[in-house]
Amino acid sequence: MFTELVPLLKQRQIVMIVSCLDNGLLRVNVIPKKRDQEVGDNPALAEPLSFTGSPDELDRELPAQLTTFTESVIKTGSNLDELRAEHAAAIKASRTKNTAPRESRTSNARQRPSGS
Repeated sequence: MFTELVPLLKQRQIVMIVSCLDNGLLRVNVIPKKRDQEVGDNPALAEPLSFTGSPDELDRELPAQLTTFTESVIKTGSNLDELRAEHAAAIKASRTKNTAPRESRTSNARQRPSGS
């Protein structure tokens, strides 16, 4: 079960809460914590996941569910990082493009002879 969580644990802390319900079932809550160092961390990446089942069911099915959950969180975080990088590059390119014409207009205005 913990092997499936290692990729996610490399990116953020995880809180796990296991409780026994009245009917002999167990509930496992897996809660990824928001990364403190990243102000722009998407809250969706810290959404908890809850499993309820018998101990045998959880033994059989929980590792596969954790793998899927881990992959989903990592992929979403990766996509967000790519979008942020693309957005930053687009802003930089736009600023560079908008700054260049102003400089050339200013230098052209200085080169014109005043009054003929």
